[in-house]
Amino acid sequence: MNITIGATEAHYFTGAQLKAGDTVAVRLVSDLASDVFKIQIVNGAGSGLSYLSTDGMLNVTHTISRDGQYYVYITGCNSDGRNIHIDGTISLP
Repeated sequence: MNITIGATEAHYFTGAQLKAGDTVAVRLVSDLASDVFKIQIVNGAGSGLSYLSTDGMLNVTHTISRDGQYYVYITGCNSDGRNIHIDGTISLP
Protein backbone atom coordinates (compact mmCIF):
# COMPACT_ATOMS: atom_id res chain seq x y z
CA MET A 1 0.00 0.00 0.00
CA ASN A 2 1.16 3.49 -0.82
CA ILE A 3 -1.49 6.11 -0.05
CA THR A 4 -1.89 9.74 0.93
CA ILE A 5 -4.93 10.60 3.03
CA GLY A 6 -6.27 13.89 4.32
CA ALA A 7 -5.40 15.01 7.84
CA THR A 8 -8.73 13.80 9.22
CA GLU A 9 -10.03 11.80 6.24
CA ALA A 10 -11.44 8.29 6.59
CA HIS A 11 -10.44 5.99 3.73
CA TYR A 12 -12.09 2.62 3.08
CA PHE A 13 -9.34 0.09 2.41
CA THR A 14 -11.04 -3.28 1.89
CA GLY A 15 -13.68 -5.72 3.03
CA ALA A 16 -13.58 -9.49 3.34
CA GLN A 17 -15.51 -12.46 4.64
CA LEU A 18 -13.43 -13.73 7.59
CA LYS A 19 -13.67 -16.64 9.99
CA ALA A 20 -13.02 -16.83 13.73
CA GLY A 21 -9.29 -17.29 14.25
CA ASP A 22 -8.28 -15.48 11.03
CA THR A 23 -5.77 -12.67 11.51
CA VAL A 24 -5.45 -9.23 9.99
CA ALA A 25 -1.81 -8.08 10.01
CA VAL A 26 -1.15 -4.34 9.77
CA ARG A 27 2.36 -2.98 9.12
CA LEU A 28 2.21 0.73 8.23
CA VAL A 29 4.55 3.70 8.49
CA SER A 30 4.08 7.37 7.60
CA ASP A 31 6.72 9.79 6.34
CA LEU A 32 6.79 11.76 9.60
CA ALA A 33 7.02 10.42 13.16
CA SER A 34 4.59 13.18 14.19
CA ASP A 35 1.83 11.84 11.91
CA VAL A 36 -1.09 10.18 13.66
CA PHE A 37 -3.49 7.77 11.97
CA LYS A 38 -5.65 4.84 12.95
CA ILE A 39 -6.85 1.56 11.50
CA GLN A 40 -10.38 0.40 12.20
CA ILE A 41 -11.43 -3.23 11.76
CA VAL A 42 -15.21 -3.26 11.79
CA ASN A 43 -17.71 -6.10 11.44
CA GLY A 44 -20.93 -6.00 9.41
CA ALA A 45 -22.89 -4.79 12.46
CA GLY A 46 -20.61 -1.73 12.73
CA SER A 47 -18.68 -2.70 15.84
CA GLY A 48 -14.98 -3.40 16.04
CA LEU A 49 -11.63 -2.12 17.20
CA SER A 50 -9.36 0.81 16.40
CA TYR A 51 -5.58 0.87 16.57
CA LEU A 52 -3.76 4.21 16.80
CA SER A 53 -0.29 4.79 15.37
CA THR A 54 2.68 5.66 17.58
CA ASP A 55 5.57 7.73 16.22
CA GLY A 56 4.05 7.46 12.73
CA MET A 57 4.01 3.65 12.80
CA LEU A 58 1.45 0.92 13.33
CA ASN A 59 2.38 -2.73 13.73
CA VAL A 60 -0.48 -4.92 14.95
CA THR A 61 -2.02 -8.33 14.36
CA HIS A 62 -5.73 -8.55 15.07
CA THR A 63 -7.43 -11.94 15.56
CA ILE A 64 -11.02 -12.24 14.35
CA SER A 65 -13.36 -13.53 17.07
CA ARG A 66 -16.49 -14.30 15.00
CA ASP A 67 -17.23 -15.38 11.44
CA GLY A 68 -18.58 -12.56 9.28
CA GLN A 69 -17.98 -9.69 6.90
CA TYR A 70 -15.28 -7.25 8.04
CA TYR A 71 -14.17 -3.86 6.75
CA VAL A 72 -10.85 -2.07 7.19
CA TYR A 73 -10.59 1.73 7.29
CA ILE A 74 -7.60 4.06 7.60
CA THR A 75 -8.31 7.43 9.20
CA GLY A 76 -6.01 10.43 9.50
CA CYS A 77 -5.81 12.01 12.96
CA ASN A 78 -3.49 14.99 12.30
CA SER A 79 -4.91 18.01 14.10
CA ASP A 80 -2.61 20.41 12.22
CA GLY A 81 -4.27 19.80 8.84
CA ARG A 82 -1.31 18.04 7.17
CA ASN A 83 -2.02 15.19 4.77
CA ILE A 84 -0.47 11.84 5.69
CA HIS A 85 1.53 9.66 3.33
CA ILE A 86 1.46 6.00 4.44
CA ASP A 87 3.40 2.98 3.15
CA GLY A 88 3.14 -0.65 4.19
CA THR A 89 0.83 -3.63 4.13
CA ILE A 90 -2.53 -4.76 5.45
CA SER A 91 -2.77 -8.53 5.06
CA LEU A 92 -6.02 -10.48 5.20
CA PRO A 93 -6.45 -14.24 4.69
